[in-house]
Amino acid sequence: MDDTTQEVIRNVSKTLCGARHRLSVAIWIRTQPQDSRFYQRQIAEGIGTDARYVRREMRILQQLGMITPQPPTRDVRRFYQADHTHPLWTIIDATLTACAELDRQGG
Repeated sequence: MDDTTQEVIRNVSKTLCGARHRLSVAIWIRTQPQDSRFYQRQIAEGIGTDARYVRREMRILQQLGMITPQPPTRDVRRFYQADHTHPLWTIIDATLTACAELDRQGG
């Protein structure tokens, strides 16, 4: 693996896994129906945390290109949609599988 690839891996790792709620937010998004739209408070309620933590994590996922804001509607909520074809979702899929296995093992 070349140095540029290693640098990309380090940057993505730091960005994706540098916060307590990042994986919870990403996993919640990933487990929603593929064409669904969602908003920040919906995720906060889904994972049982404050919306301010979700806002930060959604900003990171948007910077990575994993989610995109949707055109505004009459509703005051800002909706987003996941790009389920983004290659970084495979990391989330693997993490979800690993966490389920750890939970199964009692770890």
